[in-house]
Amino acid sequence: MDGMRLVLAAACALLAGCYSTTSLLGDTSTDTTVETGVDTAFDFVPETLVDPGVEPEPPPPCPPPYPPPGGPAPYWEIDDWTTPPDGSLSLFCTVTEVAAGDDNSFTIFLTCYRPSGEFTDHSLYVRSEAPFWLYLSRGEEVVLDYAADHVWWVNRWFALRNARGGIIVAGVDAQRIGPDGMDPDDWYEPLGVQVVSGGWCPAEPTMCGPLERRGVQVEWGIITAEFVDRTYGTMGFMDSVQVHVGETHGYLEMECDDMPDEWVSALFVVAPEG
Repeated sequence: MDGMRLVLAAACALLAGCYSTTSLLGDTSTDTTVETGVDTAFDFVPETLVDPGVEPEPPPPCPPPYPPPGGPAPYWEIDDWTTPPDGSLSLFCTVTEVAAGDDNSFTIFLTCYRPSGEFTDHSLYVRSEAPFWLYLSRGEEVVLDYAADHVWWVNRWFALRNARGGIIVAGVDAQRIGPDGMDPDDWYEPLGVQVVSGGWCPAEPTMCGPLERRGVQVEWGIITAEFVDRTYGTMGFMDSVQVHVGETHGYLEMECDDMPDEWVSALFVVAPEG
């Protein structure tokens, strides 16, 4: 693995001193590492340097969900849509209110301008079983991007961007990391995001074939980190990004025709410098 590449199973959200009283992402002006609550970094030693008389260390254990019992379980919805519409939209909006819930959730109320010339109100609800903070204020101008397509299931993505086009918060719940026909790096700008298989855990037999836990790799500035499914963590240099990964897996052999071969669920929350 590259020197800057880390494998994560948890975050530092609960570590004393990681965050301020008003921000769960803290001051990262001099921190160029990924903060974790459980040390699960994989330290590989080249075979040529291993003393044949010393027993090699066993591989790290399969990371459990963090926080238990099911991990961060990121969730989001727009306008209480029970069945999200197909297609995509991109709206210029103004934040009218940000309401924090008592269950690690935020509801963002928006007034948006449609190309037809009319104004419409929308709401964006985001939640995780792990704590996070949204850096938004009333009157801020933003862009709301949304995309979805229906198969036997529903693939959906959203991104709330600042006036410069950078991500404030984005989410995916789909069989692929980005909308069809779009480069994920463009959708998640300035983050580089992709699904990875790190071989952290053995495949589990299911009725549709062997199922493998997977993770999300994020590039943020000069840092690259991997987050196993159902874990979360914070990474950053000057700015910070908190990554919440939900159910993310892939079938090594698919024996069903009414389910996706892969699935990724994640939430990305960016905190500006300062």
